[in-house]
Amino acid sequence: PAHHGPSRNPSASDEFDFVPKPPKRANTMHSRYVQMLLEQDNIPKVHTVLAAFFVWLLLAGFLVFPATFTTISNSLEEKQNSDQWADKTAESIYKSVRNIPLLVIGAIICAVAVIGMACLSFRYRKNYVWMLNKLFLPGVANCLAGLISTLVGVYSSQHGVWSATAKFTAIAEGVCLGVCATVWFLVDRYLLDKVKEVHGSHYD
Repeated sequence: PAHHGPSRNPSASDEFDFVPKPPKRANTMHSRYVQMLLEQDNIPKVHTVLAAFFVWLLLAGFLVFPATFTTISNSLEEKQNSDQWADKTAESIYKSVRNIPLLVIGAIICAVAVIGMACLSFRYRKNYVWMLNKLFLPGVANCLAGLISTLVGVYSSQHGVWSATAKFTAIAEGVCLGVCATVWFLVDRYLLDKVKEVHGSHYD
């Protein structure tokens, strides 16, 4: 016999059957400053090692230059009363010229270091934190150390005589110091400070 009781609508959901709504997702996007800090862990270790190597290489090149300093002026003044003027002059010039290979080596070392630092800074130009901490801040310290070494060499072993090599070395170190210090100051005081200000208001 047919059942005449109230039939249950099979399409109706049971009171215990429900589909939970997805939870409201919070905005988990980090600020740019935090992203820079986190991206440092994703930078290949070889690039970090290369950054330290190029910065050290710059200092090594600056320390090679003082070994090429000469005191031809002092040597000639001391030998003015000598009867063998031509021989002494030739000897002094020979002692100067024989340091040219060392001068070339120092120049090549500095050039490789500068090119390597420039390539890495361009590669990670959007990560101000890594660029400043790994390249330009150590670059300022090493350029300053090289300049101090040059000044000590001139005023101690050279008795204050500035040879052509010493002048070239001091100028090169001063230019590198100025470039590194300028880039560090501009990026740290303007670009990075602006990123930090946005970071402070990002989570508000």
